[in-house]
Amino acid sequence: MKNILAFIPARIGSQGIKKKNLEKIGELCLYEIPILQAKKSKYINHILLSTDGDEIKKGANKYNINIVDRPEQFKYDNTIQEVDNLMIHSLKEYEKKLDISIDIMVLLYPTGPLRTVDEIDQCIEQVLSGEFDSSLTISEDHSYLWAIDKNSQTTLPTNYKPEERGPRQKESWNQYIENKAVYAFNTKMLVSTGCRIGKKCGYIIMDKMSSIDIDGQEDLELARIIVKNKFKKLDV
Repeated sequence: MKNILAFIPARIGSQGIKKKNLEKIGELCLYEIPILQAKKSKYINHILLSTDGDEIKKGANKYNINIVDRPEQFKYDNTIQEVDNLMIHSLKEYEKKLDISIDIMVLLYPTGPLRTVDEIDQCIEQVLSGEFDSSLTISEDHSYLWAIDKNSQTTLPTNYKPEERGPRQKESWNQYIENKAVYAFNTKMLVSTGCRIGKKCGYIIMDKMSSIDIDGQEDLELARIIVKNKFKKLDV
C-alpha cells in the first residue's frame, strides 16, 4: 500500500485578506475544507496541516490529523519556491517522526475550495500509474494576453495576432491556466529537483466556476455566492 500524504499549508497571515484561512464558505473555514476533502479521498492515508496560527491549530485538532508549526523561515511567503521548500522540510520531518516513507504528496491549498474529491483522486491516479511524476489541475482560459513595454509605453499582444483575429471558438490556439486547486507528485522527484512539477506532468481539466483561487475579497465573495446559490456545492 502506498503512503500518500495530503499537505495543507494554512498560514494565519495573508496579504490579500486578513486571516484569510479563517474566513468561511458556508459553515466551514477555508482551512477545514481541504482537510475534509482529503479524508474523503480513496488514496490519501496521511494528512499534514502546516500553520503558524493558534486559532487554526485549535480548530483543526478536532479532525484528528497531524498538525505542525510552520517554521520561521517559511512564514512570510516571500521567497522563490517557498511552498516547495516548506513541503520538502515538512516531508523529511514527518518521515523521520513516523519512521515511514511517503510515496506521493498532494498539495491542497485552502484557497481552492471548489475542487472535488474525484479531481484530487484523478491527479493521484496519474502519478500512481507511473506514467507521470506529477499532476495538476488546470482550466481553459480564453484571454487575449498583452504585454506592456514600459520603455516605449506601448503594449503588444503575446498570444495572438490582432490582424488575424477570428471568432473565439475558431481560434487555432488553446491555452490553460494553473488554477492551484490540486497538485500531486512523486516525493523522490520533489526532493531531487526542489519543485512539485516534474518533466512528465499530467493534468486534470476543471471547469472555470470550480477554479476560483481565493486571493482577494472578490474571489471569496464569488465563491460564497456560487455555493450559497447552489451553482456548486462543497465536496466535503
